[in-house]
Amino acid sequence: MRSLPRSRRRWRRASGRISAILITRTPARFVARADSPIGDVLPELVAGKKIAVIAGTAHEAYLKQVFTQADVHSYPNAEAARAALRSKEVDLLFGDGIALSFWLKRHQFRRLLRLSRAVRSWIAAFSEKASASR
Repeated sequence: MRSLPRSRRRWRRASGRISAILITRTPARFVARADSPIGDVLPELVAGKKIAVIAGTAHEAYLKQVFTQADVHSYPNAEAARAALRSKEVDLLFGDGIALSFWLKRHQFRRLLRLSRAVRSWIAAFSEKASASR
């Protein structure tokens, strides 16, 4: 899984302090599978693509208003939407940027952990063969 580029944020100066102009409470993010050919996410570029989102959220409303030509698939919770992306039911996942960032990090850590277990078992098997041949 990988995160796609974020759109530019607009900032304004308010009484000497910088504040963000919020569209949603937290930044949103698109996530695609690592083997996905999708690079940029613009309404015209993802027309006809399946996008997973949590039902009843501001993210869903935004998708339906801005990405009108995309095929929006609403799921009851975040885990169901993430499972749809993992199983290739959808092309993209759209949701809370912070939560998806943590999910991506956990996903990458689990993949590394599986890889390190496989390497350890390979080393153990190699060591057994080497000691048996002595």
